[in-house]
Amino acid sequence: MTLLEEVKSRLNIVEVVSDYTSLTQTGRNLQARCPFHSERTPSFIVFPDRGSWRCFGACAEGGDSIRFVMKMENQSFGEALRTLADRLGVQLPSRRAKEAINPLLRANEEVSKFYRRHLLESEEGASARAYLEKRGVPQETAAAFNLGLSPTGWE
Repeated sequence: MTLLEEVKSRLNIVEVVSDYTSLTQTGRNLQARCPFHSERTPSFIVFPDRGSWRCFGACAEGGDSIRFVMKMENQSFGEALRTLADRLGVQLPSRRAKEAINPLLRANEEVSKFYRRHLLESEEGASARAYLEKRGVPQETAAAFNLGLSPTGWE
C-alpha cells in the first residue's frame, strides 16, 4: 500500500468536512450549506459510504477529503496530503529524503558525461560512432538520448 493509499484509507470524510462546516444527517448522507459559495438552502452533500462530497448548487464542485482540504485551505495536492497525513500521524517522506537523492543524480550525470565523452573523443569510440552513423542515428538524436560508450574492460 502506498502512502497515498494509506492516508486515503484512514481518512473519514465526515470528520474532515466537520472541521470546516456543520453537517446535518439526512438518511445515509449528510448535508450542509456549501462552504465554497453563499446560499440559503443546503446543497452540499457528504457521502460517507463513498468517502466523497459534492455541491449540487452554484459551484458544482466535488471530490474526496484531499480535494476538500485543497479547496478550503487553498493548498496544492501535496500540501493538502501533508496536512491530512499530519492529522492522522502518518509520516510522509521529508524534503531531506528527496535532497539525499540529489548527490546520486549528480554522480549519475558525471558518469553519463564520461561515457558520452568516451564515445565522442576516444579512438575506441570511432567504431561506435561509425556504427551509429551506419544505423542512421543522427548526432542530434545520440546527444538527445545521451548515448555513450564504456571503455573496453570496464565492468
